[in-house]
Amino acid sequence: MRLDGFGLFVEDMAKMIRFYRDVLGFEIKESEDTSNVYLVKDGTLFLLYGRKDFENMTHRRYEYIKGLNDHSEIALYVDIFEEVDMAYNNAIKNGATSVLEPELERQMDLRVAYVLEHRDDLYWSMLDRRQFADHHLSTGKDWTEEGHCGSGGMPALSIDGNIYPCFRWLPHTQSGKEDAFVCGSADRGMYNKDAFRRVREGAYRASCTKEEKCRTCEYESACPYCIGGCFAEFGEFRRTTHICRIVKIQCAAAEKYWRLYDAQGEKGK
Repeated sequence: MRLDGFGLFVEDMAKMIRFYRDVLGFEIKESEDTSNVYLVKDGTLFLLYGRKDFENMTHRRYEYIKGLNDHSEIALYVDIFEEVDMAYNNAIKNGATSVLEPELERQMDLRVAYVLEHRDDLYWSMLDRRQFADHHLSTGKDWTEEGHCGSGGMPALSIDGNIYPCFRWLPHTQSGKEDAFVCGSADRGMYNKDAFRRVREGAYRASCTKEEKCRTCEYESACPYCIGGCFAEFGEFRRTTHICRIVKIQCAAAEKYWRLYDAQGEKGK
């Protein structure tokens, strides 16, 4: 079973059509006196039902929540930070009620409409000078001969007695891909060291970096991708790019922190 779409039960159909069509840009074709709206937007089915019409169709009455509430949410995407403010201001201008203004998280340099859940991660990352504050574009041995984690060098023992290159290669994390990476067992010892070697070499930055934007990224050396997680996602040693934005934020936060820290140290001399 897959999610096909979602529907909203509305009291004032004309008002809701004008909001979603004129303010948010939904390409609604139905007239404002329609009993329901059927729209496929970005691959997702979006429906509006008139409350009274739906009650008449189902032959029953329903209870409806009044006032500001937090029982549902619709997430909309924009390409750049400035568009968050533009979309927010346009919605307010056209009668929407503000729940939380877009705010600038100064440590993260990112526009958000909600408080991100990465605050603790960012705090500790700011203190990690070696990885985040002293990042660089990797070259030489750092790029071609070294992995940035212990995958392929720190054995993990599964509950079935098998040994894997690290805990991220255990059976419950690899969705059927784990058999090829059994390195040994508790009773037989390490009988398949080639699996260790394969994972270790696959974790090298030069081996798993497939996209040019990774090769030319100034934050490349600070990228904390998990090669086991990447293999579970792609079925090959391919570096993920889902974490690019948060890594760049972490690096920017660490750089700022250490600049201020070093400046304070110079003043104290």
